[in-house]
Amino acid sequence: MSLKQVVFILRSCEQLVSFRLEVLLLAEDLDQNQQPIRLPSLQEFTFHDSGIDISSLFSLLELPSLKYLEFNTNAQHLKQSLLENLLPRITTLERFITEPQFFARGHYVKCLSHMSSLTAIAIRWTPFVRSPDWSPIVDNNDNDYKIISDALLAWFTTPDAAGDYPVPALETFECYATSEFTDKGVVDFIKKKYALPGIRALRKICISFSGSQTADIIKEIGEHISKQLDHALKYPYPTASFEKPVVFHPFDGILNAYPMSL
Repeated sequence: MSLKQVVFILRSCEQLVSFRLEVLLLAEDLDQNQQPIRLPSLQEFTFHDSGIDISSLFSLLELPSLKYLEFNTNAQHLKQSLLENLLPRITTLERFITEPQFFARGHYVKCLSHMSSLTAIAIRWTPFVRSPDWSPIVDNNDNDYKIISDALLAWFTTPDAAGDYPVPALETFECYATSEFTDKGVVDFIKKKYALPGIRALRKICISFSGSQTADIIKEIGEHISKQLDHALKYPYPTASFEKPVVFHPFDGILNAYPMSL
């Protein structure tokens, strides 16, 4: 199916409510001066691509009722995210799932600052990209590759010049991709989400850390907050390692070995 055929189908389905688009190979562009594609009833949009630039399609989409967006792309070579042609024109989004480079490259500042209804963000690798959690390197020869850091968490709790907070309704934050979040940064984020006026308290947080644990986050945020917070914090090393060093003697053998049958 060509991109022009996709456009034709969308123009013919004005009452479309849910749409899933998977682009494997599409090496064409649309004619210039195209009319917008308005889908007033569309609430769910799931997108997967194999690395082809189809920004011409995204620039045409008008989705005034969109609530759920899942965006997966293998187009890591593009300097501009396809979402920069779409998200600034959407105000109704409630749940957003996408790959980490959208956040690592700072696209969220332009695309999400106005999202007053967004309650849930999930960051994960696209299923079409080989990017294991234990490695921050993607096999795409991208010299500009960046990793998500505490700056993202601080952004959610920093008001603009008018005193407004970005994504004030955020209640669920999940990050299953490689990041440089620190325990201190996460503690500050959670505490501020419960203390600052004008933003909702965090109800769920899931983070897969890339470094060892340096503090007990749940203890640091206090019992009052922890009882209200659904949390899953995973580290690549044993949780107790930040409190007491684990020492093995070579003559002790292998501890907790799996059963072996010969």
